[in-house]
Amino acid sequence: MAFNGLSTLWVDSAGRQTVTLIRNGSSGCPIQTQVVGLSAALPLQDWEGPIDQHSPTPSANTYLIGDWAILHYVCADGSQAALMVPAPLPSIFLADGRTVDVSTLTALNTAAIGTLASYSGSLATAYLSGYRKSRAP
Repeated sequence: MAFNGLSTLWVDSAGRQTVTLIRNGSSGCPIQTQVVGLSAALPLQDWEGPIDQHSPTPSANTYLIGDWAILHYVCADGSQAALMVPAPLPSIFLADGRTVDVSTLTALNTAAIGTLASYSGSLATAYLSGYRKSRAP
């Protein structure tokens, strides 16, 4: 049986956000409607489609899935777009271990500029900055 995935970006009254995934056997997943009725948070965005199954073999790394490199881009209308890199490689940071070294992002920035969009729908025009953030477990 082929499965679909419904991913939802939720927001609470304090503006905090999280993402959930509901694996389901049909499109138009009715489960989310029921979850909404049981939550004080509300869906901000959702997207659904066939699940592409991968077989990754992650390498040992200094930073794990709770660590992120958060990259900020300015967009054509002055808004900003953020791109999050989970479990970032230590080699993308400057010696302080916190600031992203822009020279390590050449290929990513080429892909992101003109493609990455902010919530206003404006496309990224330039890289601004990046830093490492750890999430509490």
